[in-house]
Amino acid sequence: MSYTHLCPEERYYIEIELKKGTSQNKIAEASPRVRIVFALFEK
Repeated sequence: MSYTHLCPEERYYIEIELKKGTSQNKIAEASPRVRIVFALFEK
């Protein structure tokens, strides 16, 4: 599997949603790439 960096828009979306208090699960539902990022950091 090949990994690529998140684009600035994806990083911004994650940052804003986390600041609003949105759960990681809700944020991850928006994009499979975001879901992978959260899964990698849980380890």
